[in-house]
Amino acid sequence: MESISTSLVTQQLLTVASNHAQLSGLAVGQQLSGTVLTVAQQGTVTLQLNQATFTARTTLPLIAGQSLALVVEKIGPEIRLRILDQQLHPSNLVQAIRQQLPKQGSIIELLTNLHRIARQSGGTRLPGSITQLARHVVDSLTQISGSLSGESVKQAILNSGHFLEQRLLRLLSDSHRGALERDFKAGLVRLRTALADMVNPGGSRPVRSRSAPATTNQQAHGNTNTASPGDAAVVKTLNALSQQVESALARIQLHQLTSLIEVEGSRSAWNLELPVRDGDEVQMVRFRIEKRPSSRGGQGGGVFSTVVSIELPSIGAMQARLTLSGDLISVVLRAERDATVALAQSHLDGLCDRLRNIGLVPESVVCASGIHEADFPGIQQPLLDVQA
Repeated sequence: MESISTSLVTQQLLTVASNHAQLSGLAVGQQLSGTVLTVAQQGTVTLQLNQATFTARTTLPLIAGQSLALVVEKIGPEIRLRILDQQLHPSNLVQAIRQQLPKQGSIIELLTNLHRIARQSGGTRLPGSITQLARHVVDSLTQISGSLSGESVKQAILNSGHFLEQRLLRLLSDSHRGALERDFKAGLVRLRTALADMVNPGGSRPVRSRSAPATTNQQAHGNTNTASPGDAAVVKTLNALSQQVESALARIQLHQLTSLIEVEGSRSAWNLELPVRDGDEVQMVRFRIEKRPSSRGGQGGGVFSTVVSIELPSIGAMQARLTLSGDLISVVLRAERDATVALAQSHLDGLCDRLRNIGLVPESVVCASGIHEADFPGIQQPLLDVQA
């Protein structure tokens, strides 16, 4: 959670136009104090600085009345002000989320639609460039059929989109091309950009009346553009898809922003939704990671609990809670089907052995019947079959 906080908060800037007489005497490195007066959409805020009022741009979630400590980072056509050690109070962050994010939507519903578009199975035929991006997003999801290693699960979480900004910062100094090729949020951002260019190229010109050229790969598979972006049905479908993408991105951003909420002395929690593929089906694995103070008198850095929930046709709904305190671990498995409970219980001894092999001490490892939906408050997403 700290890595997300760093990427979302400490790298943020306020940008102010430099054609104000009140700002003519500023110097790089100078520290200032400002107050947020109003917050509008698209990252625009009204800022009081040096007894004057200015309009500034930022990607940081701010709220009216918030005080800011700033330092002048660059002076030019625009003045860049870096926010120093900005701390977000939980109530401020919740209000900022309400003000800034568009309406959340179901990621699984978007993936269902992208799967249909990628397979060209019914509906309005879209331009090949959009179909190719839709296929890339779906195909980049982690395949959970067969066995999964700890490293593959770790990579799947890294590619979930929740760490995109942090990875982009690292790429500024690295030369790893294609490192974000399978990142879920990056794929959605690419799709959003393509949809915006297709529906409203240039931001003001009318919709183009020609199809986007097909790539060699598309031509090889017979996937050429069969409809013009100027067609009313295509434009309507593209607009609806664009809204789905925006809503899904808002849901990812919600989880990223709420990971910043950490109240001293109490439990903090982070929810993550990880779309995966199970053969020709798309499933959603849900994670809830919690941290609370240790009750063992200063041992370790607290108690960490991770709840993982998934539903598969072969075993039904299943849930695992892992609680770690130092090197002590407890595991509670839950399943909705009696047969799955029995299957899990037959492997508990093996699970204990594997935990000991990696240096952990199993305190309790059990499996019980029934799923606890309360472990995921506010997240009620059905798992859908998107087989073509």
